[in-house]
Amino acid sequence: LQNERLPTVSGLEIVGEHPEAVGIHLEALWQPTLSGVHVRDCLHGIHVYRHNRNLIISACHVHHCHGIGVFYDHVNLHQSNIVGCHISYNRGGGIKVLESEIRNFQITGNDIEYNVDHEAAESADIWIESRLSSVREGTIASNTIQAVPSPGGANIRIRGWDDATRHKVGHWAISGNLISSQEVNVHLAYARNVVITGNVFYSGHERSLRFEHCDQVILGSNGIDRNPDYRVETGDGVLFERCDGCLMTGMVLKGSRGDGPDAAAVEIRGSTAVRVAECQILEAEPCGVLLQDSADCAVTGCTIRDRRQPARLVEAIRVVGGASHLVERNQTD
Repeated sequence: LQNERLPTVSGLEIVGEHPEAVGIHLEALWQPTLSGVHVRDCLHGIHVYRHNRNLIISACHVHHCHGIGVFYDHVNLHQSNIVGCHISYNRGGGIKVLESEIRNFQITGNDIEYNVDHEAAESADIWIESRLSSVREGTIASNTIQAVPSPGGANIRIRGWDDATRHKVGHWAISGNLISSQEVNVHLAYARNVVITGNVFYSGHERSLRFEHCDQVILGSNGIDRNPDYRVETGDGVLFERCDGCLMTGMVLKGSRGDGPDAAAVEIRGSTAVRVAECQILEAEPCGVLLQDSADCAVTGCTIRDRRQPARLVEAIRVVGGASHLVERNQTD
């Protein structure tokens, strides 16, 4: 579809029978609407390219593509909704944004699963790669997002370009999702003002939440757990690396662990003004919270205990280097 106003695609099944077949290609469209479409076995399921406006994708099934399920490719786009879809088993990613200018992007109420390529360097179910473009004002809410561990894998990956352009990716809300079973559940890099609250995280094999070179990441009232019915031990936990002005409050982490003597359930490395407050960090190993080479950070009002027998928690809070920290009112072993 190209150069149309309100083009509508509904009630179709599209099956790719050529390795380069693209299910639906959208370019230079005003208010395109896709509903009740089944796309499978294509290179890309839905390919959104260049200028588009007010795109709605709803109640669609996009799966088993050898490229990307829904691909926003170098687009300039204002307002796009992906609602109530099944987007799974796409090797190049479930939903991927590459070098695009986007405002007002909602991903809500979808089942987004098993979008991995075990032969690739990286995979992600939701993958926003801005590079030198800007992707802002987005919501990821009320989705089930899960996969299997894969090299460089993340359930959600939002990545900017460098420290000077952190502001290009931000104003995102990630709320009310069930997110599980990858190397990292949420990976943010070079991003600003991302709010993550009310989610259920489990089976983050390396880390549940990994933040690198980010500003103003706000974590509130999420749960990170390793249910005993899930027999494989995972790392889970949270990493802030070279971040500034971040807040983690009201979180419950149980059974988070790290590998190596300097690992912790919550790691703050080379960061400034990161505050961990009113959290419960239970049965962590080998350390609850690590502050390493950081400044102006705080750990306050937390419960950091290991009630197992024998306990595996070596230190509740460890400070290595850095300066001007506040550590107070914590319950520790």
